[in-house]
Amino acid sequence: APPPAPPPAPAPERRARRPIQVRIRPRIPFKRTLLFLLILFLLFAAADRIVNAVDQKSRGLWDRVVTRIDRQIDEWRGKAEDQVGDQIGDQLDQVTDQIGQRLEDNPAAGGGQTP
Repeated sequence: APPPAPPPAPAPERRARRPIQVRIRPRIPFKRTLLFLLILFLLFAAADRIVNAVDQKSRGLWDRVVTRIDRQIDEWRGKAEDQVGDQIGDQLDQVTDQIGQRLEDNPAAGGGQTP
């Protein structure tokens, strides 16, 4: 004969039910629109920062180019002024020498042979 079946296990104790809590969720009207605008605002802010950085770099590059061109022009002007100054100085020396020779050759100007 088969052994008798074990007695049934006692039923687990039922937990006391919590009182039903009504969860109040604040409803935000136009939630998707507000999220879209927030994301759009963040994208515009990032784009503005990028544009400012690029503008600053291009301004710096332009300033360096202009400075380099100004230096080159100043260098060329300096060489040109030196060359022109040398030419004018040479011509002035020639004119002074010619005037001096004419004065020496002209007896009325106090030049020429002395008595």
